Amino acid sequence: MLRLLRFPLFGTRLALKIVFLWLFFGMLGGLIPANKDNPHAPGSIDVLLVGRKIHYDILLPANLQTRSALRFTANGGVPVDHPGVEWFLIGWGAKQFYTSAGSYSDVKATAVLRAITGDDAVMRVDVLGQLHFNAPVQRLSLTHVQYNALLASLTESFTRDNFGQAQVLDHPRFTDTDRFFHANGHFSALRTCNVWLGDQLRNAGVRFGVWTPTIWSFGLSLQEHHGI
Repeated sequence: MLRLLRFPLFGTRLALKIVFLWLFFGMLGGLIPANKDNPHAPGSIDVLLVGRKIHYDILLPANLQTRSALRFTANGGVPVDHPGVEWFLIGWGAKQFYTSAGSYSDVKATAVLRAITGDDAVMRVDVLGQLHFNAPVQRLSLTHVQYNALLASLTESFTRDNFGQAQVLDHPRFTDTDRFFHANGHFSALRTCNVWLGDQLRNAGVRFGVWTPTIWSFGLSLQEHHGI
């Protein structure tokens, strides 16, 4: 009986240690930079990073370059060429969790467990006009070279069919204009939505933390390496 009573306590302690190490190394990963800072290359294209409760989305300006790069999502219903569109919102996440997280109260425990242990990834694309956010928004200025690389990296995250079109997910939407698409890669506790977005920035040559699994480590990396 004593052994049976000790096992759950041992398991709880081990789980707490794992969570502590995950948070600790996440913060450390946000502070350790990848890519060199280039103060002689001032940015000219602004992207926005929108922090939710546990997740960051990226907003891209709806210029001709962005519309052209994202035109392959139009077959899924994204109004890429609508003149009223000023920003494209893009996010990446776990299929079960992300598609049910219109409200976090709607998320089932099974979706959380699936996200932690590993789930298929999906992309969410939405279009916005004038911005009205209650969530924190950080503005990051990129060079043309960095922005080109960012667009290339983002578009490579989508799963495409034989005709190069994005594969739309048959799922109820959060807004009238957003769509979910199948994505490359898998979500897990080691590769979260915030890790994915950090990868996109590093792939673009932006100075950023080497591993940012949480919204806190992602925000810490923005503050430490960009002062925002």
